[in-house]
Amino acid sequence: MSNPYDETMFRLNEGDLPAHFWIVTAFNPDGVTVTPETNLGHDARLRARVVADGWLHFRVTGLSPDEKHAEPGWGIDCPRVAAFALGAEFNQQAIFEVDGDELELWYVADDRELTLGSFRRRVIGALTAGTDPEETS
Repeated sequence: MSNPYDETMFRLNEGDLPAHFWIVTAFNPDGVTVTPETNLGHDARLRARVVADGWLHFRVTGLSPDEKHAEPGWGIDCPRVAAFALGAEFNQQAIFEVDGDELELWYVADDRELTLGSFRRRVIGALTAGTDPEETS
């Protein structure tokens, strides 16, 4: 059985990316589709929380492979415990971890991990510094 998280693609804005970060969204809590207005409110609260905690963050949108479904979220340079706390606070089933070019899916409720392979291959559009393991500093 296919899991939609397994097939997630990503769109991100240009800019330098940290070598390690988490991707967290506040859209559709508990996997339940809500109105666009409700999702925007959740997203604004997530961003406000990240700003208040002082973490580097940038927009990352998760997409279905056909791009018919999109959930804006945030790439966040924060500790693991903080990423899981955000996922739980905003009732997310899963969050993503990017370490170099490796993409991991983490289920928030039970701390299960699924290795998804290359992050770079899942990015739609240009990718920038920090995610290419062959890049030299």
